[in-house]
Amino acid sequence: MRLKCNSGFTLLELIITLFLITLIVGLSTVTFLSRQPSEMLNSSVRQIVSTLKYARTLAQSTGEIKVAVFDIDNKTFMIEGKKQNRLPEGANITFNDPLHGITKKGVYRIEFYPSGLTGYANIIIEGYNKTFHINIDPVVGAYVVKQ
Repeated sequence: MRLKCNSGFTLLELIITLFLITLIVGLSTVTFLSRQPSEMLNSSVRQIVSTLKYARTLAQSTGEIKVAVFDIDNKTFMIEGKKQNRLPEGANITFNDPLHGITKKGVYRIEFYPSGLTGYANIIIEGYNKTFHINIDPVVGAYVVKQ
C-alpha cells in the first residue's frame, strides 16, 4: 500500500494568507500616513526651539549679536547667514510680544545678545488641529513649549 504524503500548501491557503498580509500592510500604511503631517509639525516646533537655542549660544560664544529671522508669509525661519528652514504647508506662525503686539504678516526678528539676553516673544504655531506656544524667557534664556 502506498501512503499519500501531501507536503506544501494549497492554493486557497496561499491566497488567504496573502490577502491577510495585504490587509494588515494597507491598514498600517493608512494609519501612518494620517499621522505624518502632525508629526512634521511636532518636528518643526522642535527645530524652531533648537534654532533659537543655537542663536543664543552663537551670540554668547562669538560675542556678536545674532538674529533669528522668521518670514511669516513664506513660512521660513533661520539664523541670519545660516541655512533656511521651512514650516509644513498647513502650519501658521504668529508672534505676540508686549512691544509690537500680535504679528501675523511680514518678517519677525528676535535678537540674541552676547550677554545671553534676548527679546521676549510668544511664538504661536498652529496647524493640523494642534496649537503650540513657545515662550522665550528674555533673561534666563529658557524656552517653554506648551501644546
